Amino acid sequence: MMRKHVFASVLWASLIAASAMVPRDLCSTVSFTLPVVALNGLFAAAPDSNNETQVQDFVRAVFSGTVVLPTGTQSVSSTFTINGVYCKPLLVKHNAVQLLVHGITYDKTYWSGLGFGKLYNYQGFASLNGYATLAIDRLGHGANSERPDPFTVVQAPVHVEIFHQLIYAIRSTSVNPLCRKFSKIAYIGHSYGSFLGAGLARQYPTDIDTLVLTGYSTTLNVTTISNLHFVSASVLFPDRFNEPLGYVTDSQLSQREAAFYAGSYNRAIPLVDYHLEDTVTDGEAAGLVSLFQPSPAFSNPLLIITGVDDALLCSPPLSSCLSLLAASGQLFPNSTHFEYSAIPNTGHDLNLHYSAPVTFARIHFFLDKYF
Repeated sequence: MMRKHVFASVLWASLIAASAMVPRDLCSTVSFTLPVVALNGLFAAAPDSNNETQVQDFVRAVFSGTVVLPTGTQSVSSTFTINGVYCKPLLVKHNAVQLLVHGITYDKTYWSGLGFGKLYNYQGFASLNGYATLAIDRLGHGANSERPDPFTVVQAPVHVEIFHQLIYAIRSTSVNPLCRKFSKIAYIGHSYGSFLGAGLARQYPTDIDTLVLTGYSTTLNVTTISNLHFVSASVLFPDRFNEPLGYVTDSQLSQREAAFYAGSYNRAIPLVDYHLEDTVTDGEAAGLVSLFQPSPAFSNPLLIITGVDDALLCSPPLSSCLSLLAASGQLFPNSTHFEYSAIPNTGHDLNLHYSAPVTFARIHFFLDKYF
């Protein structure tokens, strides 16, 4: 079943978002120690990990449309510690938790609005609407202390296996950092986090009960993403990063703002965003094409929600954006309930625009129907 929604209840959503602040004692930092075995891609055209120029040229080439295909696989077996912020619901409405997964050059703070207040705080909105949330830092990013090899280890298959083990822990035992188990799990991704969610749905289709992909479509605007100037994070921000050279980030504020913001937003946010930005690895870039594959065994509800003015993954006007989102649903041919929405006057970072409460309300309108 396919349903299209152009959600426009701005006043209602804003009132919900502004109605109260979530008490701080409802949120806490947590960490999971997870055993992981994954088959990562083996690439013949690997850049020299000690050559900054090669690393930068490789990432730029991939994001400019060069397709890098693996020549085989290599096993990665290790135990990783994944950090996150767990927020309880203000009033329990569901025995469900939302797993929140950030995109490239971000970390878990994307889901709390980078500190810009309740208007942009997705976790706060969810708590007020009866949902627990777990916003995690993906391997190699955010508050995680481990910085594995960026090319051979920090790839999509390892991320997916980490999610699988994390979900198993949440579902199967109360002896975990959340001090309870959940019977229902919603995966909410943004950008690269959404592409990983599609990968999880393909490899482990029964892991999650609902899938929400934000900042997502299967049509990537290569021109826009190629304008991003990636350099090694430890070179650009040596006071913040001591990572290997294969951890790269945006070096130019103007291009970052043009790629991630559009329409109506607080012009102060992109500057703060730039100074807080995280990284993307050359291994994540190399395996990007592998995430554009069908998930035929996934049969649970799916929502795709993207900004009409998203310079990376949609295209105005509204009708064109909606067409792209509808077509993206073809990768999930057996989802029994497929919905999609395009948010007007909104760029790629939906949570950081004035329309954020509309996005939040649309997601929870969808979740409430299936939990």
